[in-house]
Amino acid sequence: MTPDQEVMLTRRTVAKGAMWSLPVIAAAIAVPGAAASVALDYTLALTSYDVAPAIGTTPLSPNQIFNTVGIIENLGPDTAPNLRAQVTFPSSTVPNEFTVSAGWVITSVTEVNVGGILRWHVALSHAAPLPANQSINFIVTTRTRVAGTFPVGESTYNSVGRVFGADGAIEGELTDSYTVLR
Repeated sequence: MTPDQEVMLTRRTVAKGAMWSLPVIAAAIAVPGAAASVALDYTLALTSYDVAPAIGTTPLSPNQIFNTVGIIENLGPDTAPNLRAQVTFPSSTVPNEFTVSAGWVITSVTEVNVGGILRWHVALSHAAPLPANQSINFIVTTRTRVAGTFPVGESTYNSVGRVFGADGAIEGELTDSYTVLR
């Protein structure tokens, strides 16, 4: 067509073009939204939780370093994209000395008053995915406080381990106790 030629647009020509482009535009808009809304189906369980497993039933001493070991299992059927857990220790532990095994990160340590008893909530996360029917452990290391801060004798303390689902709800919880002799 040359610039001298006149272009004739009718309503019918415009309508045909619009009808052809609507399905293409609708498909382009619908695909990204559908791809982003894939829901995963998995259930996590805390299958084991043991405070000071190397020590057994022997009481811990003041200022003694000890481990707490938890095992999380993905019951499936989908892969869990990341993991969140929490370990709760009584105030008989030293709050600024928590460490965690490789692959895990301590995201926060919060002091909480539960029924007049101070406890430390140690929040953990693990960014690597956990395939269905697989398990992974975490090890939290800390130490007991020195003898002068607590009464002399044997004291028994409870520690709680929790694992959280994708929605933030607790999916598994186990408790173990340990004794400190001062």
